[in-house]
Amino acid sequence: MAGFGSSLNEIQENQLKLISQIRDEINYLIDQPEMSEVDATLSRLLGYFSGRSQTLSVLVSDNYLLDAEIILRSLNECFAKICFISYHDEIKKSSLVSEFWHQLGLANNHRKRHRAKKAEAFARALGKTDDEKVFRALSNEDLYDFTQMNRKDRKALEQKWSYSEIIKFLDSGVVRNAPPNAFGALTHMYGMQSHLAHCDQVALDLIADDALREPEIRIKKGKAHVCRIWSDQISLWVFAYTALKSHFGEEVDYTASVWSDWEKHVTAMHPFTESFWETQSDFYEEYAPRLQTH
Repeated sequence: MAGFGSSLNEIQENQLKLISQIRDEINYLIDQPEMSEVDATLSRLLGYFSGRSQTLSVLVSDNYLLDAEIILRSLNECFAKICFISYHDEIKKSSLVSEFWHQLGLANNHRKRHRAKKAEAFARALGKTDDEKVFRALSNEDLYDFTQMNRKDRKALEQKWSYSEIIKFLDSGVVRNAPPNAFGALTHMYGMQSHLAHCDQVALDLIADDALREPEIRIKKGKAHVCRIWSDQISLWVFAYTALKSHFGEEVDYTASVWSDWEKHVTAMHPFTESFWETQSDFYEEYAPRLQTH
């Protein structure tokens, strides 16, 4: 375990080093002399992924953990799209990317126009002529194409590209050697992050739960929370790298340093999780008993 640290500061330093290492590996993979539209789309998604990952690191460093969870939700969304494209059959990737940019883009334009017209009317009522012009431009057919698809077809297309549907696809056997429900397991935290983004009763309960903890337990909970976010972040980087290896037709060597370093790094975080778990074990022994087998 040498080199993987035992303090949060050491783990954070290694987290950033590993992300840089994986990013370099990905850049080497995707830096092709001539990029297809599929490759260019994956590259742009990776740019978004990398940017959100940097924001996430800053938020965790400043102890804005709930805000980091909301950004982690966006990271999950982008990761899912990278995998969705990468794990499709080669003959389907071009049409899938075309659908992403064009049909799905047109559906988004349609929704944007619908909302802009309401904002335009409100700006006009307030006498804000500059704002009115901006919103009117968003409805201009000379600037934007608007789909002729009906509402049912638009909804079906948007559902196809939704996080939940992509996860179902990834768990359908298209990812070689993946355990059952490997991707579905991501949906729990994604759901909790969605609660935070939507500010519903679950989000408020999460904040109250933290505030009502005893100070010593709250500190342990905070450290475990940091490690879980870091573990999710670095794991998404590794899984995205694996998906891209598959896309470019390269064998995945699970003995390579990327995977061994990732495993050691995540293992180094376990003591912080276990320390908090020890304060909660009585509760879960009572309320989450083992299922009886018959």
